[in-house]
Amino acid sequence: MCRPATRPRSRWRSSPMDRDAQHALTSLHATLPDTLSQEARHYAEGSRAHSTQRAYATDFRLFAQWCAIRQRLALPAEPQTIANYLAELARTKKPSTIEKKLAAISVAHQLAGYVDGENPARHGVVRAIMRSIRREHGTRPKKKEALLAESIRRVIGAITQELEAGPAWRRMSALRDRALLLIGFAGGFRRSELVALEIQDVAWYPQGIRLTIRRSKTDQEGAGRDVPIRYGEHEETCPVRALRVWLEAARIDRGPLFVAVAKGGQHLGFRRLAGEAVAAIVKRRVRAVGLDPEDFAGHSLRAGFATTAFSQGASELEVMEITGHTSLATLREYLRAGRLWNNTAGAKLGL
Repeated sequence: MCRPATRPRSRWRSSPMDRDAQHALTSLHATLPDTLSQEARHYAEGSRAHSTQRAYATDFRLFAQWCAIRQRLALPAEPQTIANYLAELARTKKPSTIEKKLAAISVAHQLAGYVDGENPARHGVVRAIMRSIRREHGTRPKKKEALLAESIRRVIGAITQELEAGPAWRRMSALRDRALLLIGFAGGFRRSELVALEIQDVAWYPQGIRLTIRRSKTDQEGAGRDVPIRYGEHEETCPVRALRVWLEAARIDRGPLFVAVAKGGQHLGFRRLAGEAVAAIVKRRVRAVGLDPEDFAGHSLRAGFATTAFSQGASELEVMEITGHTSLATLREYLRAGRLWNNTAGAKLGL
């Protein structure tokens, strides 16, 4: 049985924002009206999650570059300009990607004061183009596979073998990956929630740990939620023990729980892991046990928790309390997957 431990120690410092992301944000914020006071501008710039702002800013910058090449005005843009841009994107992009780019153009115009009928991104021509793209190219995205409990055990087994017999320089990244995968799975976390966790968000109890999610995709105002994670039945796959061992080895006592490990594994970086790094770790670790990495991503941990919990008889409310889902429609996708083989009607056909 796993045992609780005191918090370990380390040095930590935060890293500066990526320069390209900062430039994109500055470009998007430049669309705000000049008449706003400094205080109003501050709140306007913080009205959306930082990751969402970065994505919008990057997409709008790409649109502005496209317009510049064609000598078209990006702000305010003509509806026909946006329609032509969407049609060109449809040659290579999925409808879901195009909708995100259209949302960025719409937000930029909203910030500049073009609302309701004045926003060209909501013009009838643009909406008609978008409907046609969805109809012609389809809207059902190819979802990544859920990383279920059985696969998690295989992955952790491979990491354990690496720790026991692999080269010493891989030890640090193996310890981090084991903790990250088990905590991500046991807590049903989004990858953004996982990398945002800090030492101060962990409370240790005899039963396990409580992790505080201070802000999430569906909680932009920061109400927060507490996620309990119990000690596992098996020492090898116990998420609490895995986290404790990683923190002790990395000597982390403040800052992010999950940080970068320098190439070669000999020295710890002090940068917080990015969400993309979670996806890369999942892909690398599933590949090591013979699974196709293209079928999995960072979200596979969250999907795996919900699907496995439902397959074991958990209720919707019990799962929602852990994952923080606010949409039953989204949650029931996992419910259907988790209980797919519980329906025995097909077995009664006598075939």
